Order: sequence, then structure tokens, then C-alpha cells
Amino acid sequence: MDCGQVKELIWESVDGSVTEPVTAHLAGCPSCREELSVARQVKQRFAAPVPFDANIVKGKVMDKIRNERIAGRKKGFAWPVVWPVMAAAALLIAVVMISPAPAPALNFDDLLGEHTKCVKGGHHKGFTCATQMALMEKTMSGMGMELKPVEPMPGKFVAGEVCEIRGIKAAHAVIQTEGKIVSRFSVKDPDGRITRQLGTVQMVPGLWKRRAGDEDIAVIQTGNGYYDVVIGQLPFETLVKYGAGKS
Repeated sequence: MDCGQVKELIWESVDGSVTEPVTAHLAGCPSCREELSVARQVKQRFAAPVPFDANIVKGKVMDKIRNERIAGRKKGFAWPVVWPVMAAAALLIAVVMISPAPAPALNFDDLLGEHTKCVKGGHHKGFTCATQMALMEKTMSGMGMELKPVEPMPGKFVAGEVCEIRGIKAAHAVIQTEGKIVSRFSVKDPDGRITRQLGTVQMVPGLWKRRAGDEDIAVIQTGNGYYDVVIGQLPFETLVKYGAGKS
């Protein structure tokens, strides 16, 4: 087996386990051993988001209404007449209150457009953050989102900015490595809609992959409703290392 096949098998393994042929290859290949270590750290770090369970909410609402019905009977109130209407109204109010309207979310075309402007047009030369620390401070003040730095940075941090794309803010870090420009967008997406776009494949809980032309894209969940989208002409497993994450 060559390194490419081994690395692909490493990332496809959900629990980080490896087969005997892969183990034999790892014994003589430091590069693939490092890849396995990174993959296991990534898979331990990310956890799948907890879905909203409407049945739990419904159960609590119905229990409350039953209790009030019993209390009404003791007072001689005509609950059998109004009970169905009250139950439906209470459940509707609960669902509306607990399930807010979806917040705006960016899509891959938006982010690819910004990345392309940097690669082909030098758009990032106008960015105001020259260091990771400066971008972290601006992200906190401009988005209320606390990032943690990538250490060690696998490449050179070129510039960063809190951009507004279609009215939505994103912390854009531009990194150069192996002669390539990599863009990392840290975004808020409370509903996780970016992970459900056509062509996006979930590798493990909290980690998704997508391909767009010559660009690989890694989508990394860094918190509840927070994502890093890393774009570049580099192998997917390399892009994952650029995820900054949320402290």
C-alpha cells in the first residue's frame, strides 16, 4: 500500500482503528504515523451536535396541561370542552418560542468567491490584521466569537480580517504554505446549514468534506453553531490542521 491509500483509509475509519495492512505500512512510515495521530486527535475533538427533540418539549407541555385539567375539574371547570383547543394552542406557542427563525447563513459559493479574490486578485492585501492575535482580538470585538490560535501554524499567516459577506460576518484568515494560498473562514451558523449543502460529505462527527473544482474544502465544527471552513489546493487531511476553533 502506498501513502495515499493509507492516509485515505486512516480518515475513513470512524473510530481511528486501522487494519493489519495499514499497521504494517505505519511501522516503516513516519509521515503516515503522524497522519494517524492527527486523525485520532481530530476525531476525539469533534462531537456531533445535539439535535432539538420536539417530542421532549411536547411531552412537557402535555404533562402541564393534564395537571391543569385535573386542577380545573376539582374547581368544576368545563375542561372536556376546551381541552383540545387549549392543548393545541399551548403546543403551538411552545414550539414557536423554542424554535426561533433560522439565522442567515453563508454558502460555499460565497466563501469560494472570497477565497478566489485573494488567490487571483490579492484581495487580502487590504486586510488589517497582520497576526493571528490581531485577528483573534478583532473577531472577539466584531463578532463576539473567541478563537484560539493554530499552534504551531503549518505555514505562514499572511493576513486576516473580519469580513462582511452578504451582510453576514466571517473571520477570514489567509495562510500561505507550499506556495499555495489557504483561506480559513470562522463563521456562525446556528442551524448547521452549511454542512447540509449538496455535495458535502460527513467524514466523522463534526467534520465534513467537499470538493469544488481544484479546491478541497474542510468544514470543521468548533462549537455549538460555530464552524471553520478551510479552502485550498491541498489535501483534505492538511486543510484540517488549519482549523482554529473556538475557545
